[in-house]
Amino acid sequence: MASSGRLDDAQFFAALSRRYADAAEEVAYLKTQISTLERERDGYRDLCNERELRSSTSREPATQDLQTVGAALERAKEEYGKLKQEAKVAQDNVVSLQAENDILDKDLAISRAECRVLSANLDEARQARVALEECSVLENANKTIKTLQEELAREKAANTELRRRSLDKSMLNTVTSSLQAASTSLRRRTESQPSLGLRRLSSRLSDVSQKQLLPPPAEQPAHPAAITPSPSYVTPIPDERQKELNRLPRFEWKRSSSYIDATFNRKFLADQIGGNSQSLIAKVKNQKNLAFFAGIDKYLCPNLDQNPWCPTVPGQHGYMFVGLGMECDTFLTPERCTLFLGQKRDSRAAGRFQYLGEYIAQRVDALTLDEWNTLSPEMKEPYCETTFNKSKDLGSAKEIRAKYDSGQLRVPCVRLQCVGFEDYVQETLAKTCRKSRPSIVSSPPKKRQRDVHDEGGRHRKMPSLP
Repeated sequence: MASSGRLDDAQFFAALSRRYADAAEEVAYLKTQISTLERERDGYRDLCNERELRSSTSREPATQDLQTVGAALERAKEEYGKLKQEAKVAQDNVVSLQAENDILDKDLAISRAECRVLSANLDEARQARVALEECSVLENANKTIKTLQEELAREKAANTELRRRSLDKSMLNTVTSSLQAASTSLRRRTESQPSLGLRRLSSRLSDVSQKQLLPPPAEQPAHPAAITPSPSYVTPIPDERQKELNRLPRFEWKRSSSYIDATFNRKFLADQIGGNSQSLIAKVKNQKNLAFFAGIDKYLCPNLDQNPWCPTVPGQHGYMFVGLGMECDTFLTPERCTLFLGQKRDSRAAGRFQYLGEYIAQRVDALTLDEWNTLSPEMKEPYCETTFNKSKDLGSAKEIRAKYDSGQLRVPCVRLQCVGFEDYVQETLAKTCRKSRPSIVSSPPKKRQRDVHDEGGRHRKMPSLP
């Protein structure tokens, strides 16, 4: 509409200019006519004067002609005055239209500025709407991911139980076959020279074999004493961090295995589960049988020397100091991992790792300067060396220690929340380790031995059966 208004004004100015030009031409023409008439009048007067001199009788016609010319001159003057007045009015209109045009130009500039502001506001509103939609989509995606993670955890637990039962059944069949073979062999040996001891032994093996053929009873420990997580850590945890752990749901763990205190080295864990035998965060790409049955795709191996806030018993929550170098982006979102705790260097199990259960690992705020000052010097020195090895651009280990002491550097921290404990994982590892190297796992007390006689009547020792 503004452009159409501008077009009407231009047409009006063009028409007015044409009229003004026509009026100016007409005025010039009238002036020329007046000049011509004045010259004619003067000439006529001269002629009349000559005629008056020549003939006095011809004065009346000349006077009449002069009057006629005078009347025409008056009319011409009136027309000239009217045209002059019209030209003045037109000029005034032109000035007024120019003023109105200037006002319209200013209004147009203001309108354009407002339009630009409105356009910018519209763009901001659109961006805000898109951001809100993205946030909504991200929130829905996070809820979906959380739901899927919970479903996956449940499926993994169910799958682990089914696979464990399948594996236990396979192991039961193997043991049963071995016992039946041993019983058959002993029966054959007792056919030629039966003795009381051998008959009892054979009978007992048969009883054991029959018991093994029966389905295993439901696991019901005679005294399932619940182990309360110990509140003690290698280094006491500051109050605020401890309060954060206390707000987490508590996992009640019951001791149901005699192999709970067994420890393993990293190479054995890599052979049985998979993953790297050096990295603290071991990702299992090619799963071994145990990892496949238990659903282990990542496990952690922090050591107590550099992680004094780590849990020390199953069911206990804690923290580990992970996030240096290439590990800075780990656990930004919660992840379920299996935890193996590395024992202290000054302990009898130095260099070995104990299974503590299933944990949710999530990055939290780095340590403050006050929290750093609560750590022991024995922990700080090795940790500064580790920082130097993983982040070469921070200076020497001594410079790194100075930066930690001044608060310029802060120790990254990951919270560990215990959410489960798989007895199957611990027992399988311990039994496998015991078969390969009996000295690795502490053995139960030896059974007493009793006397038996072999086929030749020679006296020898036989271990008592349960």
